[in-house]
Amino acid sequence: MTHMRLVPIALGLALLTACLGGGDSPEVTQPADALLSGNDLPAAHAQYEAIATANPTSVYAATGLAHSLMLKGDYDAAQKALAGVQEAADKAGSGKELRLRRALIALAANDLDSVKQYGAESELPEGLVLAAEVQLVDAAQEEAIGLLNQAVAGSGPASKTAKRYLDDLQSGDQYRAGLAEATALWALGLREDACEQAEEIVKELESEDRDELLILWAGRAVTSGKGGIARSLLDAVEDAGPHVWRVQATSAMIDVADGEFDNAKTTFEALTKLAEEGQIPMSGVLDAKATAAALCPDRDVAREILGETGESASAAAGLLKAGAVKAARDAAPAGGLLSTYLENR
Repeated sequence: MTHMRLVPIALGLALLTACLGGGDSPEVTQPADALLSGNDLPAAHAQYEAIATANPTSVYAATGLAHSLMLKGDYDAAQKALAGVQEAADKAGSGKELRLRRALIALAANDLDSVKQYGAESELPEGLVLAAEVQLVDAAQEEAIGLLNQAVAGSGPASKTAKRYLDDLQSGDQYRAGLAEATALWALGLREDACEQAEEIVKELESEDRDELLILWAGRAVTSGKGGIARSLLDAVEDAGPHVWRVQATSAMIDVADGEFDNAKTTFEALTKLAEEGQIPMSGVLDAKATAAALCPDRDVAREILGETGESASAAAGLLKAGAVKAARDAAPAGGLLSTYLENR
């Protein structure tokens, strides 16, 4: 299967703050790191800027500043911060890791040409997979296969993802190859295009995972504003088996997007009861409800759908997107970045 995504933005942020090799010391950013851990983002950013200015060749200082700039959404400045220490990183033996970080910043900025460049230059499995995904989106399948062959030679989750892509692209099945391209579109954030491409492809698959993939892409479609495609994909499911609750949850999400709130609430109430009885995973139901809340234009309905979920980052995010800021503030786990952000709204 090619639907797993192994280099999300969250991982990118983790990579941006990871330790680098060489004579540079991670201790240089400790004052700013402490402020960031305390959720004082403005003060942390100011400290990262001061540290980077005082240590212009420090890869750690530049990496910390780039992470802070990414949190602010200033991707150009984050890229510039890392570019300024690329030579120092190359000399220290950490140049490949820095190029991967630059590829991830480019991904966040939707600069696919730079994703392809820095991902390939990193020569790391994660970067090679990113570069291959851009090549697939550009219809350069042979170039993508070359990059994936390099990535699969490594180890870890990115290499496993490369193998899944290769299995589909070299399967001799045009539909599996097409699904690989749709998956690459999704992975790069081109979600509407991905769902439009996947709609007919997944229906035509002749494999054991066909129904599971239909459910997966239906969920992706509804969260991408493609309710019609989502319904079409669910209608094509032949045997959901143990995943029948996912079909019902996804259908309820579509109901929310279509304004059929009563139907959605009834479905989620039934699914919650099943989860409380241990028949289906509660975590999955809560995630589905949070997604539905995020799709809901009515904040009161969003609160009703979520019900009593306790502290939950996903629930808080769903309520926030629905415009229910106070409810989101109550649902956000205390002490986290989301809670701090909401308290300041």
